[in-house]
Order: sequence, then structure tokens, then C-alpha cells
Amino acid sequence: MALQSLAFVDGLQKNRSDAKDSKLVMAVKRAAVDTVEPHIKPVLWSMISLQLATSARPGEVRLMKMEDIRNRFGLEASRLILGHSSADPTLVYAERDFEAAEAVIRQMG
Repeated sequence: MALQSLAFVDGLQKNRSDAKDSKLVMAVKRAAVDTVEPHIKPVLWSMISLQLATSARPGEVRLMKMEDIRNRFGLEASRLILGHSSADPTLVYAERDFEAAEAVIRQMG
């Protein structure tokens, strides 16, 4: 829905704002990234490798793991690990489990 709404928003136009352009951030060369591997924990290197392979952002990688934790240990475990005071924000990250929904529908007839 948000993506559809954005279709109606005019794009940014040059010289229409007093805001300054930020400096262009260049990508780090892969060789430079590889030099950190011996100095970090294996789990962190795994996250970096996943980011390199999928172009996922760090938060997206973290949430992939949270999906696994929620599926295996439940919502409360996910909530505690994320540090949320209630389950509501944790639910935002919940993956839709269509297989579970289908199973419920089959059982209900």
C-alpha cells in the first residue's frame, strides 16, 4: 500500500530546497572487508557474508534471526531478546506463517 501511495508523490527536484546534499558514500572494496574476518567473531562474519550475498541491511539480517527465534521459541522469547516492553512492536517483525494459517483453515473445515 505504501509503495502504491508513493507513486503519487512528486520526485525531488534540484534547487527546490535549502537542504544540503550529503557527501556521496562509496562502497568499500571487498578486499578491505575480507581483512576483518580474522579479527571478529564467526557469527559476525556470518552476518557480513550474508549481507554481501543478499545485499541485506544489518537490521534485516538481525530480523531474519528473530524470525527463526520466534518460530522455534515463541513470541515472548523474541520480545525479550529485542528488548521490547510489550509484544506489539515485536509483532511488526513477525513473518506471516501461511502454512500455519492453512492448517488452521483445514482443521476448521
